Amino acid sequence: MKSIYYLNSENNVCGPVSEDELKNLHLSQAITALTQVCREGDSEWVPYHKACEKWKNQPIKLEMHENDANRGQGETPSRLTAITPRIAFNRRLALIGGVFIISTIILILGILIFSSGTSSLTQEDLIGHWKFDDDNSHRYFNGKNCILIDNGDIHNPCSYDVISINQWNRTIDMRMNSLLPQIYKIHFSKNKKHISMTSIIDEKTNLAYKEQLTFLDSSTSP
Repeated sequence: MKSIYYLNSENNVCGPVSEDELKNLHLSQAITALTQVCREGDSEWVPYHKACEKWKNQPIKLEMHENDANRGQGETPSRLTAITPRIAFNRRLALIGGVFIISTIILILGILIFSSGTSSLTQEDLIGHWKFDDDNSHRYFNGKNCILIDNGDIHNPCSYDVISINQWNRTIDMRMNSLLPQIYKIHFSKNKKHISMTSIIDEKTNLAYKEQLTFLDSSTSP
């Protein structure tokens, strides 16, 4: 693994290199036993021969070259002592940034997918003749009010006024004779031919019931 940096004769940072590559550099006299080296993650520069003892956890005697005493003894610039921690920090920062970007992309995609399946509710979405799936009741929406034919009793229709429609949380407030409130949460199937209407009778007690309706035609009255 290439994770070691070293200073050349001009005190310039070189690397990263592996331990074997560093050893070959010493054998070829490109570096000396006194050359300052630093492994990524360490906080200080040390002579190569000291680093070998530290990494191998045992004393190591390196072959000294004739010019070792005159090479690699220059002071290590203080600005370089933190270079490997900074490199490690930059890598961690890049990793965190990458995770953040990926998370943001996933979040945006999730919002887009959710929005495509739950588009805003409009009056035009409800206009037409709808039949209850579980009995012979019908609802007729014309945008401003709703006529309910309960279980096929066409002679006693119930009329609801549409007070308001909240487009984004997909609820409609309908009141019989503008007095009795009934708030419905609407969920459409993908082709908008089937709807699930959850009638919230009492918000304090969460009393509610669900109606499943199927679109029959565009007529707005019995």
